[in-house]
Order: sequence, then C-alpha cells, then structure tokens
Amino acid sequence: MHFQNVSPEPRCFSSTLVCLPATAQTVESGPGANGLTVKRVTYGVGQRFRLEKPKQWVEESERGERNVFAEEKRDSTAVTLYDAGRNLRLRLDLQRPQVMLVEGSKLSPLYDIVSFSTSASPTATVTTNIPSRYLGDWATDDGACRVSASVLTISASGIRFGATTLAFVSGTETDSEFRMKANAQAAEQGKAASGRDVLLAVLDGGLRFLSAVGGKETERRAFVRCEKADLQSSQVSTNPPAKSDAPKVIAYGNRKGMVVDIVSATGLNSSAAIITVRHTRNNAKTFCLEFRSDKSEKCIDETMREVKVPEKIVANCVTGELSTLLGDHVVFHGRNPKASPTNFNEPGFIIKRGNSVLAEAAVSGYDMAIEQFTALCPDRVRAR
Repeated sequence: MHFQNVSPEPRCFSSTLVCLPATAQTVESGPGANGLTVKRVTYGVGQRFRLEKPKQWVEESERGERNVFAEEKRDSTAVTLYDAGRNLRLRLDLQRPQVMLVEGSKLSPLYDIVSFSTSASPTATVTTNIPSRYLGDWATDDGACRVSASVLTISASGIRFGATTLAFVSGTETDSEFRMKANAQAAEQGKAASGRDVLLAVLDGGLRFLSAVGGKETERRAFVRCEKADLQSSQVSTNPPAKSDAPKVIAYGNRKGMVVDIVSATGLNSSAAIITVRHTRNNAKTFCLEFRSDKSEKCIDETMREVKVPEKIVANCVTGELSTLLGDHVVFHGRNPKASPTNFNEPGFIIKRGNSVLAEAAVSGYDMAIEQFTALCPDRVRAR
C-alpha cells in the first residue's frame, strides 16, 4: 500500500505505506524530544508514526490508512518497531534522521523524518497568518542566497519563490511544524492555480518545506536562512569583482556539512571560469558536527581519509558546460519555460547530463550543480 510517489528516483518498499527518497538531514526536534521520550515522528505531508498506547505505535495518514507496530526497544537516539503480521522491523532513527528498514544487522533508509515530538497528539493552534519563526528569506544553501531568483521569501501572508506565490488561506501550528492551505499564483500570469497543502518545519539552523496537491507530495526542499549581506549582494546589477561572487565554502555533496574551502576564483562569468578548492580539517569537523553529530577526532580523521575531491571546478559560462566536484559533466541551459506553480515536476533551471534533464532534487545532483555553476557563472544564472 502506498500513499504517494515523491521523487523521480525514489526508494520504494511495498511493505510500507510510502515511497520517499532517502536523503539524510538533521531535524530539529520538539522540546525535550529524544529516542527515550519521543511519541510522534512525522514524514511527508500528513504521514506519521504515533505512540497510540504503551508499547504500541501506529503508522497512519490523514486519509485514515494505518499499520500497527509493537515497540521493541528504545535508546537515546532511536525507537525500534516490529509488525509481526508482515515480519517487518523498522528503526525510527532520530539522529540520522531517517526511518530505517532493519534486516538482521543490515539497515536500509526508507524515508526522511521531518520532525518528532514528545506529544503523541499535539495541540494544533489555528492561526490567521504564518507564525513569526518561519518568516524571512531562505535559500537551498548559503551560496544560493546571492541569487535572488533562488531565494524563498516567507511573509505573514504567504510564500514567494521566483515567479510563484503561495498565498496564505488558513493554517494550524503545533510544537514542531506549521501546516497551511494556500493558493498558488504565478506572478507573470496573474492566474490562481490549484490549492496547495504546505508544511513548514523548523530544522537545525534552517527550514524544511513540503508542498502537496490532493494528498500527493509535489515539492520537498531544505533551506538555510539568508544573511542580509548576502541578500544585498544578490540585488547588485553591475558585475562585482571576481572573488566577491564566490562563497567562502562550496558543497561537494548533498548532505549537510559536506563543504570544501574556496582557495581562489578566476575568470568568473567567462568561457574559462575556475574555482580552486581544498578539503580541510575544519571542513571535516563541520561535516562530523552538522551531519553525524559527532565531535570526536576519530570522525574527523575518518572524514579526512575518505573525502577525495578534485582541486578545482571548471565552467564555460558561454556554453553552460560544467565539471563538478564529483567529476560529473553537465550542461546548464538556463531557465525552464515549463516551470510553473501548476507543474512542480519541472525544475526551475534546465541542467542536462547527456540527454537527460536533471530533476530538481538533491538525489539527482541538481542542487550541487546549480550551486557550483552559480559560483562560477553568476551572471548567466541571474539572466532572465
């Protein structure tokens, strides 16, 4: 039984309720929540695991579908559940944070955890606008804050991203998330599109955004808050000096903390744009703290040994060709004319690997490609 299909490259398991991509990120819990105290774990828009009574959990959707699990054990970071009827064992891992399929000693990620709380049935407060803790400007990473078209702006009355506006209609807030009904509208068309169900969850230093139409998830993004200095630089119309356009660090992977230092940047916006990078011990420490929640020197040493990235990324800003830090070769073709608030399956920019257009998702490599191309060719990305 499946509730939804959310990604061009999902991991699907017929024994569970949903197909979702497994891309680990750190999630901010409700007050006092950990593996020993958690009573509710949410994923997707409207799906959750909930402690129904002592030692019994249910997996359920807002449409009333449910599976029953027995609680086998808990520790400070996770809860292990078992469905005897299907011989299915799951681990609600709050540290990764993912729901894991347990097969003997093997753990396989099924889907991402959005939030978790000590309240099994949280009190939902009806709001007349979007709560203040979600307001502000957000982007997929610090570097994207410099590209105005990539910034998600949340005000009390709605959400704006590029040419799309999600106007607030109604909302409810709990301790760990905010759900709202919204109407989508494209600024250039001035037409109201189909209604949206939107979920916002406070993350560790950022925001998780999910959107659904008719119960089917259409958009899933993680954002970081933009600093004012970055936003001001995104509005500059003249060409800035080469080094000012490049962030101090740049991502080499799609997990939190996977960054390398930028050593130098030459020829930006040209046919031979080059950024040289170096993976440092401080980068390894950032990954261990932000993704693994591990402060040990052992984690830092292991990361230094395991991470091997090229010394530079190169782009031809005229043809759009890019060689990424993962050794991938893609071509940037500009803005996607098919992207609209009624078609979330279309990426905002067309980036091709061979003859295939990358889906706008971390698992496809799209997010890293657009960040690295933006650092090398900012004028090409800003062009309308």
